[in-house]
Amino acid sequence: MKNCLLFLFLILGSAAFTQQTEQFYQTVNGDYAFKLDGKTCILYELSRYDNYVYKEWELTHAGEFKNTSDSIGIIFSNGVFAISYDYKYFRVLKLKHGKPKDRLTFLARKLDDPGKIYEGINRAYWEVLYRKTINQINSDYPLFSDYYYRNGPLVWESFDFKQALPEEFESLANRQNELIRDSLANTNMRLIALNDSIEKHMNVLTPEMLKKNFLSRPLHDYSYGMYTDEMLESVAEKRPDLFFDLAEALPNERTFIFDQVVYSRANKALKRYNTDSPIKKEYLKYKRRENWKGGLALTGAVLLETGIIGGLITGIVYLSDH
Repeated sequence: MKNCLLFLFLILGSAAFTQQTEQFYQTVNGDYAFKLDGKTCILYELSRYDNYVYKEWELTHAGEFKNTSDSIGIIFSNGVFAISYDYKYFRVLKLKHGKPKDRLTFLARKLDDPGKIYEGINRAYWEVLYRKTINQINSDYPLFSDYYYRNGPLVWESFDFKQALPEEFESLANRQNELIRDSLANTNMRLIALNDSIEKHMNVLTPEMLKKNFLSRPLHDYSYGMYTDEMLESVAEKRPDLFFDLAEALPNERTFIFDQVVYSRANKALKRYNTDSPIKKEYLKYKRRENWKGGLALTGAVLLETGIIGGLITGIVYLSDH
């Protein structure tokens, strides 16, 4: 009789909250939250450190009475997680073979202000959207390089609508994402045009034309660095005179300009170019110094690795003798 009454209570309780508006509950330990809305339930796995939603699941209405000895009423479930109600409290349950593993761990309380949950949902949405955009730009423009999604967190922090309703956030974020995508595409197309212009006019290129082209670029933005690398490599190989003129005209950018020459053909062309310009001497000195640093770092790494291996061998021999 007791179980029958409890089952009736659960059915009536279930019917009652299906008529209510959207409500959020969060477990006391902060690991999970769930949203009840009519006959649906969405469960979220949360990070308590950075307001992030790791995963979300849609749980279906169960309406079953399970584990009668513990008076647990399973209201929603997906076979792995379940939401229960027992007179006073909702709980998030982890299931194993359809039964709770430890129901006491996930006691849940109603949230009067679900803003932080919205923020976690919205942040997850933004990161997926932004990564998709950057991956597409990386694919469309091979010289663009942002595989670490550097600016995504900066854009997120600029939003003043982080805790908006997810439906509203998605609309606002989609609009912002379109602006970012268009801006990235336009910048890449502009840099392609700048590089094409250098190649097209290489034979008649003047120092002033090269300087203007060079300063029209986002020079120290890593994402676009390969465009400038490609242009300066080409100029160094085909017009070394202009390369040295540019380095002389822009002393504050001289080290940056020198650093862009990596491939041997361009480097050899600069070395072969016959000039008394002190800029060439500075370039050669700079490259020797950088090569020396690189060689020293490589030697140190090899010695360190050899030392570690030698130490391991010595230790093994010592232990085997003792």
